[in-house]
Formats: sequence, structure tokens, C-alpha cells
Amino acid sequence: MTGQPSPDLLIHCLSGKDGRNPEAYRTVYCQTLHNLLELLDPAFTVFTSSTSVYPQNDATEVDESSPTGGTPTGDILLEAEQLAIQAVAPPSASVASTARTAPASSKPPAPASPSLSVQPMPS
Repeated sequence: MTGQPSPDLLIHCLSGKDGRNPEAYRTVYCQTLHNLLELLDPAFTVFTSSTSVYPQNDATEVDESSPTGGTPTGDILLEAEQLAIQAVAPPSASVASTARTAPASSKPPAPASPSLSVQPMPS
């Protein structure tokens, strides 16, 4: 931001209105994030992703070692996650990610939404 200090925090928590349209996903998640990062140059970024980055759809738990990608929208979300990480992550950054697959219909919904955050490690 020219002439103004950069914000301490950018929270990217958007959702498209066009369903699972890949072009809409790319605009909402990748292009919007890119534009905000370039304009604001934040010190810290929180990017809200989705469990759709994980192809599992059988209510199994997922973690950082679970396979990702394989769907057009999931791949776009992974691209946006990488954009968030690369934009603000110094070499010593830690990445925290949480996600769960959708529970079986007989179970209540998961209490937390998936997210990805990148933060510098304290010196």
C-alpha cells in the first residue's frame, strides 16, 4: 500500500456463489488472494480453505499426510493455499492446517471449518 503501513493481518475467508465452477473458484480463491496480497502486503495471512482439497469422501479422518488434489476445485484451492504460503512465509515459517472430511449423514457436522494459516516463527 503506497504511503500507508501494511496491515498486520489479512483474513481470506471467501466463498463463491457459482457452486463448484472452476473459473469462479480461481477468481474467488486465487485471483482475489493474489490481488489482496499484492495490494496490502500483510505481515500475517489466514487463508480459509476447504476439505475438498482431500479426495476422500468416505468420512475417514484426514491429516497432513493424507493425499490431496484430484478434483478441479480441490486443485484450485491447493494452488491458493500455496499462494498464501509463498506470499508470507519466511524460510522459518510454520504452517498449521486443519481439515476433516464431511461426516456420514447420520453424524452431526464437524464443529470446525478447515483452515490454513502461515505464521513466522518467533525469533
